[in-house]
Amino acid sequence: MTEMIFTHLRNLQTELIGGNLPFVSWRLPGMSAPETVGSSTLPEQITDIRNLNDMGPGFVMAPFQATHPALFIPNHWYRSGFRFDGLPLKFERQKQTSLQRKIELTNNKREYIRKVESAVQRIKQGGFDKVVLSRIISVPLHHEFDVALFFGQLCCSYPQAFVYLCYLPGKGIWAGATPELLLSIEGEEVTTMALAGTRKAGITGNWPGKEQEEHRWVSHYIAGVFTATGATGIQQSEAYTVNAGPVDHLRTDFSAHLPDMYFGSLIKKLHPTPAVCGWPQERALETIADLEDHDREFYTGFAGPVNGKNRNSELYVNLRCVRIADSHADIYVGGGITVDSDPEAEWEETTLKSQTLLEVIKKC
Repeated sequence: MTEMIFTHLRNLQTELIGGNLPFVSWRLPGMSAPETVGSSTLPEQITDIRNLNDMGPGFVMAPFQATHPALFIPNHWYRSGFRFDGLPLKFERQKQTSLQRKIELTNNKREYIRKVESAVQRIKQGGFDKVVLSRIISVPLHHEFDVALFFGQLCCSYPQAFVYLCYLPGKGIWAGATPELLLSIEGEEVTTMALAGTRKAGITGNWPGKEQEEHRWVSHYIAGVFTATGATGIQQSEAYTVNAGPVDHLRTDFSAHLPDMYFGSLIKKLHPTPAVCGWPQERALETIADLEDHDREFYTGFAGPVNGKNRNSELYVNLRCVRIADSHADIYVGGGITVDSDPEAEWEETTLKSQTLLEVIKKC
């Protein structure tokens, strides 16, 4: 058993990674100070996400597959900032074991394009309109790769994103910088966004019809979920363009009033949205299971702090994320496939989405 007093976030992160205590550091969009929560026990499992609001303060990591349990890190200790008052902790350093990386070597350009072509053909045959296909870019890490520095660099590179670094004993390290809010809860006011449609940053003029249609599906889905859950006073903005590093997205904002007893039901209905799965959901999930060789795990799930001050919660769709294990960084990226998709362009879109993460990795 090791006992230490921590006053610097970087030192805290470095020492706890590989130990028996889970923790997560995050930085909200537009904020400067990160926040960190840790637990003296292993993460708790949530088998029904509708119970999330009953968990107390902490942080949730939910997988893409809604049928799989989410993991919850209780708030047993909390610190804000890169420097803070002394935090005394006792923890065990564990023997480092290699985590199995279930990554198919066929996840290359030719294979991804073949899968996109197959998805387009299935859509043409009818029954569904969109599916999101993902791929993994695996990067070997040098032996001095600094995970704590990586988190700091993500905060600098993505000032308007939700940035996080999560260590889960036995499951490795997950980190990301996502632009997409799943749900923000302040009192009984809820907000979310439709973020769908992607093009290279800096292009002006009207968006292509394929991207506009993809965005309309997600917006329609969210509006319908709000109504079905019993939300009132629903407000919806016009679609507008937002930047996310090397790419731009179409975004529509939503807000509504909802009694807190329905928050869990709203989360369950929202996830996964057509932006990360497809539409209709059942056929899209079947196609993903058929065409993707990998387990997405937490990619395109959601993550964020829950039941903080005044029971406020901030949940973000886990995009632009990376799993660090076995001396590799596995970057997860994907794109929405419709009947009008060009396979070569879809490959280029996923490549663009990975650029900033790859550049940050090289610096660390």
